[in-house]
Amino acid sequence: MITLPLRARRSLHVPLLALLALGAALAAAPHEAAAQSNSCAYRYDGECDESWGTGLCQDGTDSWDCRREGAPPGPESCIYANDGECDEPGGTGVCIPYTDTADCRREGIDPSRVFFGHDDRIYPDSRQAPWRMIGRITFASGGHCTGTLVGPATVLTAAHCMFGGEGPRGLDTPFEFIAGASGPDWVERARIVDFYIPPQFDAELHQSTSDIDGYDWAFLTLDRPIGNSVGWMVIEPLTTGELEQAVMTGRAHVMQGGDSMAFLSANLSCPLVDVWDDNTVYHECDTLEGDSGSPLFVAQDGRYRIIAIESATYPNPQGLFDFNMAVDARAFWAASQKFTN
Repeated sequence: MITLPLRARRSLHVPLLALLALGAALAAAPHEAAAQSNSCAYRYDGECDESWGTGLCQDGTDSWDCRREGAPPGPESCIYANDGECDEPGGTGVCIPYTDTADCRREGIDPSRVFFGHDDRIYPDSRQAPWRMIGRITFASGGHCTGTLVGPATVLTAAHCMFGGEGPRGLDTPFEFIAGASGPDWVERARIVDFYIPPQFDAELHQSTSDIDGYDWAFLTLDRPIGNSVGWMVIEPLTTGELEQAVMTGRAHVMQGGDSMAFLSANLSCPLVDVWDDNTVYHECDTLEGDSGSPLFVAQDGRYRIIAIESATYPNPQGLFDFNMAVDARAFWAASQKFTN
């Protein structure tokens, strides 16, 4: 691998402050969606203001923030638009992309860099396969990342998600995995009782160098086998040669699903664009904070095969778009045999 220069990376792990208003709501049971409307005074502010959220608005009036229903937001529709501070991802992150354009462009923050020119994500039905196999991992700090069931009681995620807390070496203890989590809805949930992080991974070093990018993975053990009812994805790596060939021929298109901004979003077809010999790949799936640990996968022979998991974004000031980096299954396949069998 050509060593990347030292540079700041954008973590895709959502911290506590971005989730305070959602904390109680996400523990609520699934409920029927209200009529679609966005008449709430606090619409498009990135948090649900109906009864299961802040409770500031009537049910059915904050449909986009609460359920991703109703008319999508337009430019300057963020409640904090034109307040002199960028509130899109890359700024405070409390509003969704393209809703605080004047403030963000003034600060030089442009979501089209993250979205490779256009946001191609959809919001799938998280109750259906394969999306129900993907879920939200909650942590002691209140933050969250994305994980994927890879066995009856085993979840795969990114190692850096496990840090930023108050434990030894900054460990942020994982608390719960919520399968099919999307807004207030979920399919199954289980407590996390154990985890494994490769000993080569160092959270502090990971912030300043690309040398250990290929170790940004972890396995979590659940207290009960919810995968037996939800299903799980399989881990089967491609060889370096197979990956390189797929990239060169343009055949390396994958799906991706992650828990960003409290809702499950998905890319149905996005390309892998480069392969590195430290078991990482660059890709052009549209991802935001919260997508760390999310799977890049393909459907094959009636199964869902994980090719890689989302890790971080490297800024690319000289190019049109930033670099989205994922750790591919070459890195964690051998370890998976211990935790998924």
